[in-house]
Amino acid sequence: MAVKKFNLYAAKILTYLYENFPTPKDIDTYNFVKKEDMDEEIPMKYYDNDETYINLSMEPDATGNTIPQDEVYNRICSNTIWWLENEGFISFAKPDARATGANYDGFFLRVVITGKGLTALQKGVLCGDESRPIIEIIKEAIINNSMNTIWNLPSILYKALNL
Repeated sequence: MAVKKFNLYAAKILTYLYENFPTPKDIDTYNFVKKEDMDEEIPMKYYDNDETYINLSMEPDATGNTIPQDEVYNRICSNTIWWLENEGFISFAKPDARATGANYDGFFLRVVITGKGLTALQKGVLCGDESRPIIEIIKEAIINNSMNTIWNLPSILYKALNL
């Protein structure tokens, strides 16, 4: 479930940033994640990026904690943004959290596609008899809900960069 949502959010984030390039945009994952994205049944166990066990049932675990469905999706979206930044496809401002009171748990400031990200998205790939930019294929996949294309997004981006 998490990998499918990662691919969906990566496609939506890259499309949103590409359409607004070069203007940096603030992304609040709590507003970015849409209700229709929460259509899949969530497994009862999930491990966050820091390997913290999260009980996804609405019954409290041994510590009394439960994680609502929308929070799980918000964490996946936040972790997707962190991954895209770590891989060099996007960048965002990292203010001193102690000075600003800000945290990165779902809110990202001045997010923009990097040169590497722009190069990958504008790279042409062969579709049938014609070459089309990857970003156009991604946009079409989102509109048509073509999960096969969205599922392969990371490998498409790396192939475009010859990695």
